[in-house]
Amino acid sequence: MDFRYRMRFLSLGRRRHLNLRMADIVLWCALVWAGTGAVHAQSASRSDDAPRLRLLKQALDLFNDKKYDSAVVVFDRAYRLDTNKVEVRYEMALTYAAKRSFDSAESILRSIVTHPKATDKFYQLLSNIRAEQDDTSGARVVIDEGLKRFSTSGRLHMEKGLLLLQARQLEVAVDEFEEGIQVDPGYHLNYYWAARSYSQGTERIWTLLYGEVLMNVDPNPSRLSIISDLVYRMHMRTYEDYRTTARMNYSLARKGAADASTQVDITFEDRFDELMTMGASKLRFFQDFEIPLLSIDTMQTTFIKEWYRRGYDTLYPNAAIERHKAVLDAGFHTSYVVYLTQFAKPLEAKAYFDENKKNYRGLLAWLKRHPFEMTGKNKFSRYMY
Repeated sequence: MDFRYRMRFLSLGRRRHLNLRMADIVLWCALVWAGTGAVHAQSASRSDDAPRLRLLKQALDLFNDKKYDSAVVVFDRAYRLDTNKVEVRYEMALTYAAKRSFDSAESILRSIVTHPKATDKFYQLLSNIRAEQDDTSGARVVIDEGLKRFSTSGRLHMEKGLLLLQARQLEVAVDEFEEGIQVDPGYHLNYYWAARSYSQGTERIWTLLYGEVLMNVDPNPSRLSIISDLVYRMHMRTYEDYRTTARMNYSLARKGAADASTQVDITFEDRFDELMTMGASKLRFFQDFEIPLLSIDTMQTTFIKEWYRRGYDTLYPNAAIERHKAVLDAGFHTSYVVYLTQFAKPLEAKAYFDENKKNYRGLLAWLKRHPFEMTGKNKFSRYMY
């Protein structure tokens, strides 16, 4: 779990102090130490390691109770039993950071960050601490150092992107999130920040696609609600424009164009807009209202069927679109679209779920049986097309 202490986005230029996300920290620790049976199975089989594991559990309990001073003492005792476990020193630094003793946290991290067993999150935590002390340039230096060592770290590309957002460098920040997606497709938070970033500009298509990826892989309720609302807003804004332009322009990008008059080859984004326009042409609802969730389903169902009929799936492989096709073939597409957009229109979503309980429950069971995962085999990004 990430040391995610900052929520500093929508007003891109406004400096927001980093907020300690204690729930995230506790959950991460729980995943590590509650799973010691798996992570340390071989160690636990040795009687001489049992005392260290008991101390780690005790330290976690103290941490959960916010008894940070005591937790640090116990973590230190556990570390002294096996000084090769540099991860325990990291946990001590994390505990110091949780109680905002940043000098102590940084001192520990400086002593272990170059250790052969150090990981990318050591640099992430150190950078966060520098940023918390208003040393953004120092934070950037730490991240760059980390990327030299862990060039395929999605979390470090994300951290660099967030620092660039703070500096109002939106386009460069987006490039960092995109780089993180390409080199580490399984690290989901780059999809989150990329989706939010794209929602500020003209490339709404990538808020949709990355947002849908995020909603399939991230159980965090606060992120899900934000992305669900953004996904709906992208459809709504695009449809509002459609009323005057007669085209669903989820993207205004034209690759290879020297100027607005230059003709270029048809792009992935062009194909996407073309078929969503076809779907929009089928809508019939009172125009004084916001676009209904079921109208979005109508557009996307038309889009998916035509996308595959024309063979675009082979030209432009895309895991988010493939997910729609799989759900459609399983018979749960309407429930899936409502599921993706439910936080934007909760009353409408609840009414649908109440009236279609069997189908919605079928969708949830299907999603559980078919977990979604981004890997090197199915990864996609804006710059791949």
